[in-house]
Parts: sequence; structure tokens; C-alpha cells
Amino acid sequence: MSDVRNGHLRLVHEHEARAETELTLVLAQLEHLSKAMRTRAPIEQAKGALMARYGIDADDAFHVLMHWSQTDAQVRVVAGTVMDLLSGDTERYAAESDFQLALSQALRTTVSRLDE
Repeated sequence: MSDVRNGHLRLVHEHEARAETELTLVLAQLEHLSKAMRTRAPIEQAKGALMARYGIDADDAFHVLMHWSQTDAQVRVVAGTVMDLLSGDTERYAAESDFQLALSQALRTTVSRLDE
């Protein structure tokens, strides 16, 4: 009888270990999705602002952000800067005209490249 009991206990422990591993994976995925949602909002807002201001579509607006940022990681930062500048909050940017020039250039470059 103790062999059967030991076998059951072993199965219970294996099941608990698998459940704990699965829970850890689900929690990691949840954290990843939560981070993605937090970083996506500023990008979507900036895309919408660029679309409204310059009459471009969502893909073009994203290409502008990507062109100006040069990396995926910086798109969120550029998006925040775009929102600040388009909303008139320019106090933090000493080189506002430099940024606006770069943004205009990115717009022209992206739109002309997409038109080709």
C-alpha cells in the first residue's frame, strides 16, 4: 500500500511543479502584455496627432516615428516628444526648431519614399 501511496504523492508533486511552472510562464506573459500596453498608448496618440495634423494615414505616421527614432526602443520616446510639441508644450525642448525641422524632414522623406 505504501508503494501506491508514494506513487500518488510523486504524481501530486509532479503536477504541482508543472502547475507552478505554467503559472510562472503566464505571469511573465501578463507582465509582457502589460508593458506593451503601457508603451503602445503614447505611440498610438502620436500617430493620431500626426495623422490629424498632416493628413497622413496610420502607416505613414508610424513610418515617420520610426524614421525619426531609428530604433524600435526609441519610438515611444519620440512619440512623447511629438505629442509635447504638437500640443504646444515646448518648454522642455531648447532646440524646438531643430526637432520640428527633423520631424518635417522625416515626414517628407517617409511620404516620398512611400509614394515611390
